[in-house]
This record gives sequence, structure tokens and C-alpha cells, in this order.
Amino acid sequence: MSVDSLATDEKTQVLQYKKIELTENGKSVVSEYPIMISVPYEGTLENLKVCIEGTDNKRKNVSYTYRNGNLTFDTNTLGNVIIMTQEGLMGDTNGDGEIDIADALMISRYDAGLTELEASQLSASDVNTDGEVNIADALMISRYDAGLITSFSN
Repeated sequence: MSVDSLATDEKTQVLQYKKIELTENGKSVVSEYPIMISVPYEGTLENLKVCIEGTDNKRKNVSYTYRNGNLTFDTNTLGNVIIMTQEGLMGDTNGDGEIDIADALMISRYDAGLTELEASQLSASDVNTDGEVNIADALMISRYDAGLITSFSN
């Protein structure tokens, strides 16, 4: 299978594809507990998305950390790990295709230390392009959602 055949649309580029199996005595087994997976990766983290494609061919996004050249994440689902970049919509923190108050709330929670954001979410969230994701970005998205501004350009 070619990595290009795994892309879901023209904005998606698959960078890496790995099959992950859990075996015992040569037979595949399923874990009822999360397993930490570490996949070597060298490349940009901008707009990076990691998902697991299970045996049912459904893809599930996973939150990951990047350290020492490895993407690490916990999962109960084993199957195909797909690492891809997806051109994100500036301001669309939650990745639902819309820029609205839900994105601003996510950034506010991040700024308050109540949640973490993936690298792709951070990239999409820095709408004022100051290199930081904070309440200033959330306010700018709120203004956009309210129709007070029509773009994020300075």
C-alpha cells in the first residue's frame, strides 16, 4: 500500500505509515488497557496529525508527545499508525472546519493550564502570529466569530 493512497483529501499528505500489532506466542492479541506506542519520526511538527486505523478501517486521532525523535502516545486500538500533515484552517483549534467560540474556549482553557493542545492545534491557534497561544488569540477568534473582524491579518 502506498502512503499517498491513505490521504483523505487534497490537503492531506501522509508522511509515515506503520503497522502496530500486539502478539503473544506468535498470535495477535487485543489489550484491554492502553499501551504506550513510540514511533520514530523526523520532520516538521507543524500541522502534524497522528491517527490509528483499526481493523474496522476507522481512523481515530491520538494526542501525542514528541521527544528525542519519537512520537509517543497511548492507545487501546492497534492497527495502522498514520502520521500525516493536514493544512489547517487558521483559527480552527478544534479541527471541526469552523472558526467559532468553541475554538476560543479551547484556547482559553489551554491558556489557563486546564488542557493541552497538539502541535497542529497550536499552529492553527496562533491567529495573531506572535509565536504564543494565549487569551489574545482567543479574543481575536471571538471577535471574528462575532463578525467584528473579517480576517486575522494585522
